[in-house]
Amino acid sequence: MIKPESLQYLFRRPPGRLIVGYSGGMDSHVLLHLLAGLRKAKAYPCELSALHINHGVSRRSNAWQDHCEKVCDRLGVNFTAVKVSVQSAGRGIEDSAREERYRAFSEHLVAGDTLLLAHHADDQAETILFRLMRGSGFKGLAGMPARRKLGAATLLRPLLHVTRQSLAAYAEREGLKWVEDESNEDTRLDRNYIRHKLIPIINQRWPGHARTWARSAELAAEGSDLNRELADLDLSGLVGDRLDRIDLAKLKSMSHARQRNLLYRWIECAALPLPSNAQLQQLVMQLTGARQDSNPLVRWRGVEVRRFRNHGYLMRPLEHHDSRAERHFNAERSLTIAAGTLTTRRTQGAGIRLDDGLASVAVRFRQGGERCRPSGRVGSHPLKKIMQELQIPPWLRDRIPLIYVGEDIASVAGQFICHEFVAGATQMGWEFGWSLSGVDLSDRQRS
Repeated sequence: MIKPESLQYLFRRPPGRLIVGYSGGMDSHVLLHLLAGLRKAKAYPCELSALHINHGVSRRSNAWQDHCEKVCDRLGVNFTAVKVSVQSAGRGIEDSAREERYRAFSEHLVAGDTLLLAHHADDQAETILFRLMRGSGFKGLAGMPARRKLGAATLLRPLLHVTRQSLAAYAEREGLKWVEDESNEDTRLDRNYIRHKLIPIINQRWPGHARTWARSAELAAEGSDLNRELADLDLSGLVGDRLDRIDLAKLKSMSHARQRNLLYRWIECAALPLPSNAQLQQLVMQLTGARQDSNPLVRWRGVEVRRFRNHGYLMRPLEHHDSRAERHFNAERSLTIAAGTLTTRRTQGAGIRLDDGLASVAVRFRQGGERCRPSGRVGSHPLKKIMQELQIPPWLRDRIPLIYVGEDIASVAGQFICHEFVAGATQMGWEFGWSLSGVDLSDRQRS
């Protein structure tokens, strides 16, 4: 049985918007109706609104949006609809729709907002069973959290302790009208198959399974929290002040389970797409087991992890790069080049001496065969050999901008200045810095 007063805590909070994710279905309609009733009865000052995501998948999508808007008008609730484009792209329509929905939520919310979703106890049970079928670990089997951050806002699921039967009873008692998504009956979709085929059989034998599974989810959540705390402790000793790079010698000293736990957390902390179990296994193998002289690469959608000498490097995929391209500076500004950013700074007694200013500067890339004399060294040396000595990863060597003055290399951006172009103590110079895909080479630490 739903007790509306159990939701009053949502209004006893600092001023900010309460936003209900309102699909038009029974669950979200009940949540919206409950909150609208509480606000009206108690005259809470908090702003209450509804956010509808129109996926455009069903031919009835626009009719559902119209229905939601009319319901909100009757309840005196502000209504916003956002249309998204759902493309399965080999991931399945369910996963794609969810991804687009949460992306739209994140873009709409601002700091201080609270997004309320109407997931209930039966949804939680279905989620746990679904993830069990996918071979999830502690984090997956913990189900949906009742509270978590979503961008700068907070996501709450206040009905996780309520059954679908209780929601239906409330909806019938209040005479609510809602939309029915015909796709919810399509048992070709995994979640629908679980709901319509598996859960009824389980209910016959274990009618209280939703509550007992919820207890298991709480225990799994505890296990997940402990794993995360351990990973954070391990991570602090392996990445230092650079999250994009990890010490492999220390990683190899850990147990296999601890390696997996740490690497998963490493990627999670970088806010990059997380690997599947198979991808994580491959990552452990390549970072800890590949030959010392090899430079393996493990990639999945939106992520690349590379190895060079004693470090693993985490990054977004490198974009296409034309090493034959040439660019010129004509102002004091940053320049997007080689999927990175080249910056300049005017300084006295440091940087490159430019008698003719930036107009004489050309930006090129390594072609092979270049030579130069870094400041502080005797004689010229092959640029390839210098980059090897500086332990610059191989995949970056052809992307680091070379600063040319005329036909001579004056600097390798973010690395060194050539001897004959160093500004004197009383001269004005130009310093060139460069960063690529989150890898700041000017902050490079030696292996």
